[in-house]
Amino acid sequence: MKDKQNKKGFLMWFVVLMSVMILVVGGFYLYRGYQARVNIDNTTTISDNSYYTLRGNATAYQKEIYKELSDELNKDVRDDNKAVELVAKNYVADFFTWSNKLRFNDMGGAQYINRDIRKWVYDKALDTFYNDMYYYLEKGQVKDTLEVTDSVASVKNVKFVTEEEHYDSELEEMVPAVEVDAFEVTISWTYKDSSVVSIADFQKEAKIIVVKDSDGLYSIVEVSNGKTQENPEA
Repeated sequence: MKDKQNKKGFLMWFVVLMSVMILVVGGFYLYRGYQARVNIDNTTTISDNSYYTLRGNATAYQKEIYKELSDELNKDVRDDNKAVELVAKNYVADFFTWSNKLRFNDMGGAQYINRDIRKWVYDKALDTFYNDMYYYLEKGQVKDTLEVTDSVASVKNVKFVTEEEHYDSELEEMVPAVEVDAFEVTISWTYKDSSVVSIADFQKEAKIIVVKDSDGLYSIVEVSNGKTQENPEA
């Protein structure tokens, strides 16, 4: 009888001890995650216009073109083509720069992507381009990797299909495609020399489709490699 009570008491204390250990270990990792989140969220941002911000650790080139974009957006009468060109340049300069990224999922340029496809682009970026960055982030070499230092762009007016031609819900009538006015930006860029990665192996040109909504917000709805049209690539 006494042995059974001792065993029961031992099991009870063992369960309590394991529960405490789980709480301590779990709390430790939650705290580390929280601290990492705080470190990112507390990174200062600059806002010189009503639409987009600039990361606190922006590169010299990012600061330069963000100021140009803000100047254009703050005009009483904007030049849409100029604003679109600068939106594309700011996106490229942030997305394709690794050197100032603080963590694996710190995807650059997200604010310039249309909300309807932003999550898709973000997920794809983490699986591809930013997955490649992770290796250098872990080794502490990311600051010596990719950094966009210049870009050249041209803009033309186009139509963009937001909804393909399709049958209605009853499969009786064909619903025509929906097109909107858009801007196509052809852009190429250069990287700072790197001792860590071969910049010749990375994308340096793209075609970017931008639309403007009723509130005056410009957003990217499609990005291709500059040669063939495809879904936004991250």
